[in-house]
Amino acid sequence: MTAIARSLNPSAMATARFLWLLVSPTALACSGTALSVSPQEAITPTQSAPSSGAPHAFVQLAAGDYHACGLRRDGSVACWGANDYQQASPPAGTFTEIATGSIHSCGLKMNGGIVCWGTYEAGNGPSTAYGPSGTFKHVCAGWSETCGLRADGTVACAGDGWGSWQGLITGGNFKEIACGFDPCGLRPDGSIACWSDINGWHDFTDPGPFVHVYAGSGYACGLRPDGTAQCWVAPDNTDAELGQPVAGSFAELSTGSTLACGRRSDGSIACWGSSPAQPSSGTGPLVQVTAGEGFACGVLADGSAVCWGDDGKGQSTPSAGPFTTISSGYDHNCGLGPDGTVACWGGNDSGESTPPAGTFVQIANGSSFTCGVRTDESVACWGKNYLGDLTPPSGPFTQVGAGLGHACGLRPDNSVDCWGADDFGQSDVPNGSFVQISVGKFHSCGLHADGTATCWGDTSAPVPVGTYKQIAAGEEQTCGLHNDGTVNCWGDTANPDPSGTFTQISVGMWNVCGLRPDGTAYCWGDDSRGEIDVPAGTFTQVSMGESHACGLRPDGYATCWGYLKTPDR
Repeated sequence: MTAIARSLNPSAMATARFLWLLVSPTALACSGTALSVSPQEAITPTQSAPSSGAPHAFVQLAAGDYHACGLRRDGSVACWGANDYQQASPPAGTFTEIATGSIHSCGLKMNGGIVCWGTYEAGNGPSTAYGPSGTFKHVCAGWSETCGLRADGTVACAGDGWGSWQGLITGGNFKEIACGFDPCGLRPDGSIACWSDINGWHDFTDPGPFVHVYAGSGYACGLRPDGTAQCWVAPDNTDAELGQPVAGSFAELSTGSTLACGRRSDGSIACWGSSPAQPSSGTGPLVQVTAGEGFACGVLADGSAVCWGDDGKGQSTPSAGPFTTISSGYDHNCGLGPDGTVACWGGNDSGESTPPAGTFVQIANGSSFTCGVRTDESVACWGKNYLGDLTPPSGPFTQVGAGLGHACGLRPDNSVDCWGADDFGQSDVPNGSFVQISVGKFHSCGLHADGTATCWGDTSAPVPVGTYKQIAAGEEQTCGLHNDGTVNCWGDTANPDPSGTFTQISVGMWNVCGLRPDGTAYCWGDDSRGEIDVPAGTFTQVSMGESHACGLRPDGYATCWGYLKTPDR
């Protein structure tokens, strides 16, 4: 891979501006804006660990305001964190470089075209971010623009307001570009120039030479051949709080709004700004660093990701993965790894995302607790203990299901035991033999060997006559998947049944998701939080939570959408 032009991401606020940077084959960098986070508030980095050389290992990371994206070795892209504008929902396909803006992201395709997802400005409604047309060798994304660097050194930009700005850069010739609030370019002679619709062209007073350029929130930085850095504040920026870089020599920089980080040649990281978050002492060495809005991420030598700083929207939590199955609860998700270990992410107020040690064969997420069947067929539950839902009975189980305050388990002899809350009879199992169970909010359901279903507890509607190959219970509705692949739903919040066929279904509060035979997912019902806005691509499983859903990709990594935005490595 040749050197990459990297851009930093500006904040969604007009005062926040971003930047990106240029990287070498062994040191890829990204950047973004930053919130004020003290070192004491910095969270312990969450690290994933793919095997060395694995196709899912990252070769580049890019951080935006509250989201981050990673470019895998196989060219696919994964994003995590905020996704309210679909900035963390990359399209299918392969890329050679990625760039993240404030609330949009872009990728450079193999053919030199630029593809973007998300939007440029939150106040402009559901407009879609787009890149400049043509063929390019580098891409950068900023606050409200996307720019591409052509092979001949010319630059083209697209985004809000760029129709009148383009004339400012037609005469430029650059070897590197960086997108912030205002884009900047590095000339062949090592000097730096930036442009905007406010000030037009402006050159830095320090003639350089520089080897890399970084555009931030109302400022820009340059990296000299000896590794020292110099930053400048734009004349119209009265709120710059970054300050000058710490002393020393760096291999690369990544600059946000009030947070900047530099990676030294030994892989150590130094961050500075008004209140920088620092990686923990056990982190590193890193081969790349990217700074976002109050958080930063880095790539370890094995291609795994580690993040630190603000994690309010999951932006500092890349998932462990890969998984063989996933399960979604109220505001948390868990994945079962190929080795039987469990990794969870999302809400953890009651410890529902803190699984115990050991290996499992199946997991189920409830409202604020999680249960799993261990390899020895015992059941373990963790999280919030409502009315005994964390104390399953002894004895072997083959499957477990979890609801709001109760859980049920299927035994090897096809009998069912439930425990926990029983105020609606949801734990009062009727006589019969079952081959599959599903647990809802205040009710439970079981599928018999002949394909008929029985539900008990607060069931607002009787089970329709017919046979099914899967039963799925949600908060106030239940759905059955018929043998021919059609779906039938019933209950207080049931929506009209969808057309077409499915291979698997999952029910949430007011929503249902199904997996089509071709691997695509289709969701229906309430969409107030984007629960049914399924990302492009194929899946092997879907799981519906209360206001979000997750899909398991063919490579074993999870993509989530809706209220809870989840990492997708």
